[in-house]
Amino acid sequence: MITPFENLIQQLGAEMGIDLKPDAHLSCLLTFPDDNVSVQIDLDTSGDQILVGTQLGNIPPGPYRERILFQAMRVNGGSLIPRGILAFSEKNDTLVLFQFLPLAFLDGKILHTYIEVFRDHAKIWKEALEHGEIPTIEEDARQGTMFGLEP
Repeated sequence: MITPFENLIQQLGAEMGIDLKPDAHLSCLLTFPDDNVSVQIDLDTSGDQILVGTQLGNIPPGPYRERILFQAMRVNGGSLIPRGILAFSEKNDTLVLFQFLPLAFLDGKILHTYIEVFRDHAKIWKEALEHGEIPTIEEDARQGTMFGLEP
């Protein structure tokens, strides 16, 4: 009997034009070599939501880490479009992007659309980390000042 998670992964594969199946750990790894991004989809232990996640890169201690984490908090707090939560993994000094999504409200098309947004967001952060830069977010570019306040 096929589970709702297996069905979702198969639907996602159909949307992407590839054959997808979860592994024995109820996990599915999508690799996008052109973007140098891998996205892992796991069934949460509760069985009622999925976890979409990726590692973005190592950020060693110092001023750059502080600036990256500050910008990550700004993005998390001010994002107009849900595209993942940026977090720091102390275990391996890595910036990660993740999002829990309720399984009951997903189908292959919705998940595929979300993964495209998530992947684009991950690519921006991954490239910034590789070059030692701080990514600009659309709110910064559009408003020019933090929270749209005039100096």
